[in-house]
Amino acid sequence: MRTRFFLLALATALSLSAVVSSEDRQTAEDVEQQVATLIDSMEKGDMAGKAAADKLVRIGVPAVERLLIALKHPNRRVRYWSVAAVARIRDERAFAPLVVMAKTDPDGYVRATAMWYLQNFPRQEVWDLAVEKLDDESKLVRGYAIRLLKEKGHTEAIPKLRELTKHREYETRYDAMVAVTVLAGEKAIGVLRTIVRTDDHETVRKGALSCVTILKKKPPAVIPVLIDGLEDPSEEVRAFAAKLLRKGANQTFYFQPGGDAEARAAAIRAWRTWYEKHKDRLYWDDGKRRFEIRAEKKQAKP
Repeated sequence: MRTRFFLLALATALSLSAVVSSEDRQTAEDVEQQVATLIDSMEKGDMAGKAAADKLVRIGVPAVERLLIALKHPNRRVRYWSVAAVARIRDERAFAPLVVMAKTDPDGYVRATAMWYLQNFPRQEVWDLAVEKLDDESKLVRGYAIRLLKEKGHTEAIPKLRELTKHREYETRYDAMVAVTVLAGEKAIGVLRTIVRTDDHETVRKGALSCVTILKKKPPAVIPVLIDGLEDPSEEVRAFAAKLLRKGANQTFYFQPGGDAEARAAAIRAWRTWYEKHKDRLYWDDGKRRFEIRAEKKQAKP
């Protein structure tokens, strides 16, 4: 009797095991089909691509093998959304293929996406690759590499970024200028002043004036940068410089950006005279968000 019960229990256990195994296979097949469907849906557009990538990240490791295959898909949209998904899963199998894509994919947008999402594998090789990609032929790739180095605080890239402030394409000059300002702080003031004086693109010159406002520490030396902006050939840039000076120093000297050249020159001389007179006593007041003048120390009576 005991033997019969044992055999019955064993048969039942084996039967249940077979059912569970069958269910596991079915579940795995369902997941694989779901992953394939989501990857295919990426071709429909970027909204569909983003939705698919988010779902694939939730699926996680079971999606990695098919995503690695999709990195070589002929459709660029499938490639870059597959990059976004597999990098966020952070499976180590994805690291080497993503490096290859950042270096060699024929599409600039795909290279830029791979470069950006490699931050999910934080290591020196990624930061070195970002510096290398500062010379990429695509301004989009250069832009993402600059942004990555800036946001991750890689000050070792400052010398190369300074070089890029003289790049032939103004968008790259602009991005590099902002990165140098963020990474170098007040040491970037000389770079900003040179850009205000010499850059041939109005957007970059105006951006250099704007960069003064994002400096965490604002020494009085930023004021001559803004005064130089008053001499800009563009009335719009002159108006922006005048606005920043009025707010930042609480002075006007009746500068009219659209006024005649002689009147503007007189106001600029007044600004420079005021700065030279007070520069040793100027300090930035965080509460008032402007420069103030320290009172002169009274000399003790003999």
